[in-house]
Amino acid sequence: CCSALLLCCGGGSGKSRLIRLDSETAVFTVDPVTLETTMRYKDRPGEELTISEGVFRRRNYTVSPDSGSIRYGRDDLTVTCKLKGNGLTMSFRSDRPDSVTWPAFGMTKHDTVLIWPRFEGNYIPLSNTVWTNYLTSRSWDTTEGQYMPFWGVDRNDGMLTYIVENPFHNSIAFTDKAKSVDLAFTHTFPDNNDVDKPVTFIVYADHNASPIEPALHFRRRLEEQGKLVSLKEKMKTAPSVEGLIGAPHAYIWDGAPVTIADVRPDGWQPLARAVLEQAAAGIPSAGERIFAVLPRDSSAEETFKEAAGLSSPYSYLRRSMAHLLSQALRSPDFFSEAVWPPSTLPAEHRSTAETLTAGGPVDGPELVRFNSHLLHAAFPDYLTDPATWGNGVSTHMIDALSEAGLDRFVLTCDGIESIETRPHVAEYAAEHGFLIGPYDGYDSVHDPDSPQWPTAAFDRELYETCAVRRPDGTPVKGF
Repeated sequence: CCSALLLCCGGGSGKSRLIRLDSETAVFTVDPVTLETTMRYKDRPGEELTISEGVFRRRNYTVSPDSGSIRYGRDDLTVTCKLKGNGLTMSFRSDRPDSVTWPAFGMTKHDTVLIWPRFEGNYIPLSNTVWTNYLTSRSWDTTEGQYMPFWGVDRNDGMLTYIVENPFHNSIAFTDKAKSVDLAFTHTFPDNNDVDKPVTFIVYADHNASPIEPALHFRRRLEEQGKLVSLKEKMKTAPSVEGLIGAPHAYIWDGAPVTIADVRPDGWQPLARAVLEQAAAGIPSAGERIFAVLPRDSSAEETFKEAAGLSSPYSYLRRSMAHLLSQALRSPDFFSEAVWPPSTLPAEHRSTAETLTAGGPVDGPELVRFNSHLLHAAFPDYLTDPATWGNGVSTHMIDALSEAGLDRFVLTCDGIESIETRPHVAEYAAEHGFLIGPYDGYDSVHDPDSPQWPTAAFDRELYETCAVRRPDGTPVKGF
């Protein structure tokens, strides 16, 4: 049961025609000249909440009484006011590039808390200067700045929830004043394909509401739009998602080809000596290949010489040796037919050796696995089995967690390369009920020709045409 009415009010020679919308529980009023918007509860007529202060000065307009729409002719802008249940919907559409600021309002410091969907959710008392500095010291948007496009304003006289239906091309600015903190929301209709896309707000007013009421409104809106997918529904298409339930999460780094866990505890000194002796012999050898592929400015020889002189190299020196060996294993020039004739290699590695001999490319993970086999074959007494190599991304990490009594775990790696290099670790993790995958941003699109961020590389057309762009056409860049 709702209605939209035009009311004439005001005094003097100028009159302002207000748009009034009545829901079952509240009355909303919109001034088409300034877009000042207020509401009051029908059961509490003495209290009025300001949804937005007057921010417009666009007097050349016409109002459609039936649709509740305001057309600003000179600006090619249409604002439509409607009721949605007990909430107010304000929708802005422009036929040309423009920007609109709405809502804008002041929040008194002594009695207002801002509910802000950042991280796990912030309940921000505006009387606290640490929080107000946090709000005013940066610019905000409704994509990266906020994790979900809504917020709540909790005051003694009620709570307002603002939901933004179009999260793009928005900015939110906070201004700290003596007794209040002002919020101003600006949407830009850019000079690109998004110019005709409206920005719509749904505003709900509640009293005696819990701090999570804005989140509940947002959830209900997603349900209405069919955008809320339950975990059970996701599990139908991806059964492994069940492993998320009750699972602890951890980040595991150090996916380098060789780590300090891959050299036997008593193998550091003899390994360093063996590498140096082979390199000095003047004949093709694994030690000669290590120094051949490392950069001249890597201080590799000095590092191995120092380790060769210590019965127990200190931690930094061990890490330096492991880093140098990892560099060597990433090189396509580490393999030499003179050192490792393809006919002497296991069948699983012969095709890789033949490809390298012919000058063909081998992808990074396969190359590291191949070179790891060669290094271990050259120094089997000092290195552990390559199947167990790795520090974080390793089978012994899985064993340690399993032995601790954990039957599920979410392990996040620093990149997909760590898993591609050791696919057996991913299989081993799955056998133990663990989930493992790369850490990544899901809102990134990278150049398909770039070797970085392979999990965010798509095709050329998507990279060139589908970026979120600023009003001047330049793409919005991520971290």
